[in-house]
Amino acid sequence: FPSHDIDNRGDAHTQHITNYKVVNGQNVLIDYEVISSRAFDSSHNVTNEMIATYSDSSPLDPLDVQEIRSYSYNPQGVALRQVIVTYDSLSKQNIIGVKVIENPNINSQGYVATKVITDYSSVTFQNNDSTLDITGYSNPTSRQTLNIDSFDSRGNPLHETAYRDWE
Repeated sequence: FPSHDIDNRGDAHTQHITNYKVVNGQNVLIDYEVISSRAFDSSHNVTNEMIATYSDSSPLDPLDVQEIRSYSYNPQGVALRQVIVTYDSLSKQNIIGVKVIENPNINSQGYVATKVITDYSSVTFQNNDSTLDITGYSNPTSRQTLNIDSFDSRGNPLHETAYRDWE
């Protein structure tokens, strides 16, 4: 990404990600993402970002747009809570979903051993501005709790148990 998108603290404000899968030895485009990181904490963790996902690298009409807020990072750099609001376009008029991810149990290696994902039907932003902080969410529709009891050397779950509740 262009060097002007990295500030003097080393924080990347814009990233362009191209995702491929390999089919019969050929790279096949899955999607293209533009990540706009707006705010960072004192440890360089992103606290406010937007991700626009496109079907190709011409950013005309996104498949979806996510506004993500991350709160309360632990010493290993894991957010204790994230709120993800997904929209159907850059205009952000139609919400597809609101997801709150809480990580109440993180082991000493920084691996998330318990994750609680709650879906909501609505969200409120400060001053009704989707670029600002999220002030609330309401009307839970489902909750999933993941308990992970073993990890590989890179922190990927090897065994997990999932529980789902419908509100």
